[in-house]
Amino acid sequence: MPIRRYYFLYFVAAAALMPSLALLFTERGFSGTQVGVLVAVIPLTVALAGPVWGAIADRTGRGGELLWIGLTVAAVAGAVMVNLTGFVVALGVAVVFAVGLAPSLPFADAAALIERERRGATYGALRAWGGVGWGVGGPLVGGAAALAGRAAHGVLHLVLTLILAAVGRRLVVPGGRFVGRTRDAIGTLLCLPGWGVFLAAVAAFGFGAGIVSSFLFVRLAEVGGSALVLGLALSVGTLSELAMFRFSDRIVARIGAMAALLLGIAALVVRLVLLGALDGIGALLVLQLLHGLTFALPWTGAVTHALRTSPEELMASAQSAVGLTFGGLAPALGGLVGGLLLGRHGADGMLVRSGAGLALAGALILVAWGWGHRRGLGSTTVAAAAVPIAPGAGSSAAAS
Repeated sequence: MPIRRYYFLYFVAAAALMPSLALLFTERGFSGTQVGVLVAVIPLTVALAGPVWGAIADRTGRGGELLWIGLTVAAVAGAVMVNLTGFVVALGVAVVFAVGLAPSLPFADAAALIERERRGATYGALRAWGGVGWGVGGPLVGGAAALAGRAAHGVLHLVLTLILAAVGRRLVVPGGRFVGRTRDAIGTLLCLPGWGVFLAAVAAFGFGAGIVSSFLFVRLAEVGGSALVLGLALSVGTLSELAMFRFSDRIVARIGAMAALLLGIAALVVRLVLLGALDGIGALLVLQLLHGLTFALPWTGAVTHALRTSPEELMASAQSAVGLTFGGLAPALGGLVGGLLLGRHGADGMLVRSGAGLALAGALILVAWGWGHRRGLGSTTVAAAAVPIAPGAGSSAAAS
């Protein structure tokens, strides 16, 4: 299925660039604050562009073509971005890169949910191919960087993302039934029962995961990790991710989507604190085994909750809203806060303080969720909403 190839290639390409961005920017001579801004502007731009891409797909039914265009732009901009030394120019290219990247995962998740309904495959089984790609990409990029230097990151990302764009064009992305304006789609989602607390939980999840993703390599380099160790860290984390994705649908079915999301936030608190407190490379690599519990399980909970509580004709927009929050606003804040704390307290102090802040946010979200659940807002039934739908329109289809 194209969706399996897409997930695999997406995460191989992501492994070539995203975990190394902070380190690559640092080596280009940018200050800690500038690194924080550059790391933050990418997810922030994704947050702003994602819902627009989603609404266009819901209105036109041409999600596959939109995905191809976006990824082609991201491929070229990403390769240019990591070779710049001027801050203002790098910032502008980073914005272009993020705009192109914005629909890449939300559209894929929407397509995967369609495959789940049509062919009976579990979301976790499909999404696990991303974990395989991440695990393959880690050693591949680490080895290439050891042989060819840091320039290998940009080259690999360019080639792999262009191949990914071709595969993405064949995905069946839902759409073509919504005839309202972009802001109508977003407004409808925000008014759904319980979505305020849900998006707050996704934001906390994205903040913690964004801190780990952006600064893991900085922390490993701080304790003396080589390029090969950096690649190995991704592979170790993948072992846990693959195992968790195999069982994530069952766990979510048993404990509930929101409970899985909150459990992932709690595990992220532990991971951040230990990542900052432990100094041995071996211990930090073992800690990577928490990746499945801190990503695969809560992510499955998030996309499942979005599917169950959003109107069918807004599926692309719903997944884009999750992507907006998890991959946009939250990690943007994480990158900015992390960059500021990095300059003052080092990577270890930054990680411990971030974990403490996440613990407080998680506790508040748990209280809000419990209160809403008591009032009947925890239901997975979609409330009636005035959603404009094109008469007789159906889901979009594309070659598979």
